[in-house]
Amino acid sequence: MRDGWRRYRVKVLPALELPARTRGPDTEASIIWAKTILDVVRSRWNQWFVFEPVLQRNPERPDPSA
Repeated sequence: MRDGWRRYRVKVLPALELPARTRGPDTEASIIWAKTILDVVRSRWNQWFVFEPVLQRNPERPDPSA
């Protein structure tokens, strides 16, 4: 997690207790994993958004969707 300019903190969580793997959908494991990720994102939601241009149009190159 970011604590400031060029300052980061690593947060180590306990190991996930997932059910045994079986053939087919891993619904229960997916729910556990998604909840873990969601808890981290919710605690520092503002670190998961970038409000700056990432892609720019090149006026010399034609639009491929046209």
